[in-house]
Amino acid sequence: MEQKLANYQTLREQLQMVSVQKQQMELGKAEAEAAKKALEGAKSDVYKSVGPLLIKVDLIDAKSQIDSELSTVDKRLVLLSSQETKLAAKLQEISKDLSAAMGASTGPTGA
Repeated sequence: MEQKLANYQTLREQLQMVSVQKQQMELGKAEAEAAKKALEGAKSDVYKSVGPLLIKVDLIDAKSQIDSELSTVDKRLVLLSSQETKLAAKLQEISKDLSAAMGASTGPTGA
């Protein structure tokens, strides 16, 4: 029973971490999509922030970098969604086991 409780707590923490990572990836995707939209209106070279500096970047290279970043983020989001689903299913399974075990340990009450 203690092992199942420990597993339950560990899975809850893992699910929470995956959910936070997924939210961060979604924010990153939104930023990359906004940057891509901004680049669509650009006519010439653009500037990229690198630490405290602005570096001149070719427009085609900048678009390519954003597309690559979006592709990577999309793949990562698919992976995180899959992990989130699997963890949630495991968590639900352990929760059912714990409920059943707690019901069995209290035993029937009655005369």
